[in-house]
Amino acid sequence: MNTLEWDETDFVWLLEAIPHVEDYDTEYKFEVFKGNLKLAVTVWQYESTVSIELYEDAATDPTVAFALIVREGIRLIKEKKQEYLHFRNCFLAPTRFSYIDYEVDLRDVEKVPFGFDVHLFVKPAIQIKFWS
Repeated sequence: MNTLEWDETDFVWLLEAIPHVEDYDTEYKFEVFKGNLKLAVTVWQYESTVSIELYEDAATDPTVAFALIVREGIRLIKEKKQEYLHFRNCFLAPTRFSYIDYEVDLRDVEKVPFGFDVHLFVKPAIQIKFWS
């Protein structure tokens, strides 16, 4: 299994949040609050998987929840008027462990050639954009 290409400081910079880090650096959980929304982003670097959950108000269950199997890494993009995290060549899955249900390795670009990019913005508001 490939280790995710990412930089924790990119997430800290954009999300303006310090992560809760599990033992052995297996999980990094970031939380962002904007208005009545809470964004939870969890990175499992040894699985190349990222979970994104969006909560409304004080809800205990997310309104939107999905996992990204990230095949080409995550980069912080700083453009003139916007900053975002760019998740490159992803496979969208319902949960972190969805990749177990498939007979092929979803991280293998040769066996699963289709994928898309995701852009995550938090300024001025939380936005998630999918790009093919």
